Amino acid sequence: MPRASNQDKESSESILPLVPEDEVKMSVEGHVDSNPNVFQEIKNKSKEYAAAFYNSIGLSQLDKNNKKAFRSFLAAARLGSTQGLYNLGICYESGKGTRVNLTRAAFCFRKASMKGHGMASVCLARYFHEGLGGLPENHETARLLLEQAADQGIQESFYSSAQCFL
Repeated sequence: MPRASNQDKESSESILPLVPEDEVKMSVEGHVDSNPNVFQEIKNKSKEYAAAFYNSIGLSQLDKNNKKAFRSFLAAARLGSTQGLYNLGICYESGKGTRVNLTRAAFCFRKASMKGHGMASVCLARYFHEGLGGLPENHETARLLLEQAADQGIQESFYSSAQCFL
């Protein structure tokens, strides 16, 4: 194996910029100080992407492997996904991948609705209108939830309003 000559060593060193170590350290520290929440932001985005991934898996598995779909929606919900909560509520309501449990469905719909999920508000309105899932029958709450969904442009809220209150 040939040995490097002094000339090779000198030429390789000369192509690297000569920056004092203190300047490098200051620039790195300055960058971190300028955005102290960068790691938290990365963590939050990672959770969002993971939740979207689990929701995607769940949707692709519906009617093929309902248990896998249910577990995927559960994982998404645990990561804070509003869509995951809604999908989990649908699974509990319909018994896809789990036993029918209207109380848990109502819980999922309520939590998703509180986070602004329009279709979850429509589902929760039905639960209040009919007194399902351990919720008291409350037409006023149902009406308010449907109005909330309508304000978000959810078409089903108009149909549900007509069905419930006409």
